[in-house]
Amino acid sequence: MATGKALLAGLDNEQIWAMYGQGTLERLTPTTLSTVDKLIAQLDVIRTGGFAYDIEEHALGSCAIGLPIGIFGTTQLAVSVVIPTERYQEQKVIIENALRLSANDFAQRIDK
Repeated sequence: MATGKALLAGLDNEQIWAMYGQGTLERLTPTTLSTVDKLIAQLDVIRTGGFAYDIEEHALGSCAIGLPIGIFGTTQLAVSVVIPTERYQEQKVIIENALRLSANDFAQRIDK
């Protein structure tokens, strides 16, 4: 879900509302975002901070960190890493740095 959030952050809120409507979102785990309002709140954070997080929202026992890749002036791609929950906190900064390097390298190679 981190990859999906990273890609959705490239859309504006009107587009998100058009896609999901006013209803609730399907819950896959107890920590899955349950409303469009909550999703948009996270997308706003991603838009300013860059990283998308999935903390056991898709599957219990796994976390993910995603990063949108801007090419040709828009977000068209994203990269993410999934990690077991028990290793998430100790590896978070390392993964973020690796994703940032990978995304920048990829964008430079494509966006020419």
